[in-house]
Amino acid sequence: MRRARFVHISLGLLIALLVFLTGGRPSNAGPLSPHLQVGNTTCQNIVVNGDFEGDGGWRTYSAAGEELISDFPPPSGAYHSGRRGAYLGDYNNAHDYITQAITIPPNATQVTLRYWWQVESDEDPEATNDRLTVTLDAVPGTPLVTLKELTSRVQREVWEEESIPVEGYRGRTVWLRFDARTDGSLPTAFFLDDVQVLVCQPDTSSPTWKLFIPRVFSGKGVGR
Repeated sequence: MRRARFVHISLGLLIALLVFLTGGRPSNAGPLSPHLQVGNTTCQNIVVNGDFEGDGGWRTYSAAGEELISDFPPPSGAYHSGRRGAYLGDYNNAHDYITQAITIPPNATQVTLRYWWQVESDEDPEATNDRLTVTLDAVPGTPLVTLKELTSRVQREVWEEESIPVEGYRGRTVWLRFDARTDGSLPTAFFLDDVQVLVCQPDTSSPTWKLFIPRVFSGKGVGR
């Protein structure tokens, strides 16, 4: 089957033609007011090296001088995808973090943080002493908002996905930070992979236009 072909007609000519065919606007018809609707939206990930397979994107800090982005395997045996991920904590009195600056466009219609995490811990299953905190910072270390807090009291040694709406920071550059801290005994390890911040925006490059014109009645009874 051949593809449909479109004929470009000016909006004013189209309205005039409709009015002519219907014999003018009847007394009981509403105002003839076409609506133009743009329906295209595109989404993209603005995190650099969120799968940790390459270099760059992240600033890292470890109180013990540990390498935080590595191929050291999580307890499940593999990262969520690829061969590398982020590996935070896993020593007593730990303070490790990774952070990255992201710029959220002012016309973003939806912003969502997504990532995969896994926990391994020597703590009691009910303990909450060790924590991974996810924040947006004005500058590194100065939180604007806490998006999520994980403790050692979670299901362990399996990959879990987190999806968090991010609101209120359109048109700003903020720092996404994953910050792990443990107490003085029975350490916890926090593993991360496939970090994304998905930003959806109106697609103005090739919009799809839809024309809606209200039905016009003649004023007589209308059957089914």
